[in-house]
Amino acid sequence: MTEVQPLGLLERARQPAVPAESAGHVLALRATSAAEVVPVLRRLAYSADLFEVRGDVLVGAEALGTEPVPAYVRAQLDDMRAATDRPFIFSLRTVAQGGFLPDGSPAAVALYQTAVDAGVAYVEIGVDCWPLDVVAAVAAYAAARKTSVIGSVYDSTSLTWDSPALVSTLLAAEQHVDLFKVTLSADDLEFERVLSSFAPPGNVTKPVIKVMTGAAESFAQLSAPVSWISHELLPTAVRDPFSEPMTLRQLNAARALAGLIRPMRFYVIGHNISYTMSPIIHNAAFRELGLPYTYSIFDTPDIKNVVDLIGRADFGGASVTVPHKVALMPLLDRLSDSVTLIGASNTVVVSRPEADTPPTLTGDNTDWLGIKGCIEGVWPEAGTCRAGLIIGAGGAARASVYALYRLGVQTIYIVNRTVSKCEQIRDEFVDKVAVVVLESLHNLPADFVPVEIIIGNVPANTCAVADFPPAVFAAPNGGVLVEMAYKPPVTPLIQASRQAPGWKVVNGIDILLEQAYSQFTLWTQRRAPREVMIKAIRDHMAANDM
Repeated sequence: MTEVQPLGLLERARQPAVPAESAGHVLALRATSAAEVVPVLRRLAYSADLFEVRGDVLVGAEALGTEPVPAYVRAQLDDMRAATDRPFIFSLRTVAQGGFLPDGSPAAVALYQTAVDAGVAYVEIGVDCWPLDVVAAVAAYAAARKTSVIGSVYDSTSLTWDSPALVSTLLAAEQHVDLFKVTLSADDLEFERVLSSFAPPGNVTKPVIKVMTGAAESFAQLSAPVSWISHELLPTAVRDPFSEPMTLRQLNAARALAGLIRPMRFYVIGHNISYTMSPIIHNAAFRELGLPYTYSIFDTPDIKNVVDLIGRADFGGASVTVPHKVALMPLLDRLSDSVTLIGASNTVVVSRPEADTPPTLTGDNTDWLGIKGCIEGVWPEAGTCRAGLIIGAGGAARASVYALYRLGVQTIYIVNRTVSKCEQIRDEFVDKVAVVVLESLHNLPADFVPVEIIIGNVPANTCAVADFPPAVFAAPNGGVLVEMAYKPPVTPLIQASRQAPGWKVVNGIDILLEQAYSQFTLWTQRRAPREVMIKAIRDHMAANDM
């Protein structure tokens, strides 16, 4: 699947003006143990670029208010990090800061070192409440292990953004930290101050993340390069009862109301596609993130009718299906490397570097990502596969070849009733991978290598179980069958695979979802809410007896 790089706090903090669509989000966890959040961490990865863990509450639910034990903290961090690939911030909040760690606790340095050893990406230390020698000790330990240090200042009453006291505190500590996080009160609702530049104050050179509390907190979040958020899936006990931030859905909805995120229209472009379930999948994802986007069907037999559509100011992007995957390509500004090799585009990505500049339309292909991702999902060792077989040379055959090539499969067999189509595909990939054309599955060559991946690209109503002889499924340890058709649920190819042991099946719905995750990420630069998209399509299929 297309991946989004984790948020770099340093990079975001250095950009005072960040479009709302590109803002970073930190999901705040107030967990007393890993068990409270591990069940939902993987599901929440789409909403957050990082997770923040409060070390002063990592003591167990029954011991809240006692001093954390490094061994216990390490075990909880290990369990949390194992549940997600998102990076973590580790922070300690003292009693003076509204937390539970005793002010001046001698355990602080050991707790920070424990977090660094556990592999967190950032440690946050209060430079306004710890002596500089403590800050320096934590920073030196973190730097030696490539962990970044956030120096935080928290004051809800007296400091202002340009206060000499704040500037003095930051200047004294900046040699020890990589960036600052400054939390100030904004009860007076002076929007100009609240929404002002996030550039460092005074002569401070290290980047600063500005966080507002009080009555104007929500307004400040709208334009902040980095915002702290919550999520309704988090257990109530894990949320901060005194400072509950908005969820990503709420924050994006507010940004849309403020005009910071423009409404955009997305489409699936094709002909005779009333059956498509793509709108169900993508609209569910847009709603989950609170984005003011819609996704609908644009059905046309003539590609010329698409010209006006893709030129509209509110055109956000598109999925492309039959018969326009090739015909649309000349209308685009650029093509990805995968499209150039596959020869078809199923995704249009719109980029607008500046608000007043013409958009760039890029043709991409996520069909191969869907195939590759599904195979890896059921067989993580798919990269060891020596040989694969593609049945059919139509629609997704080139994407299938490309997916196997990117998996590292050494030999790719392809068979089709019209042999010349196979030969054309073989010749197109001659410089990339060995593609061997088979005349028939019933007369395999003597040097045929047992295949461990089979991809079916033929309509289920055009074949029978007898078309797929046992020799096709002869790999001693079984393999993975990718059946692109999803009607009926059990196709002749799937029936044939069930007569041999060890074969796992990936169907067309799995592929549809997997490639949709990649499309969503290409359009939004956010991880897709996978569970939400899966539930949407399952509910639709159940309601329609599919």
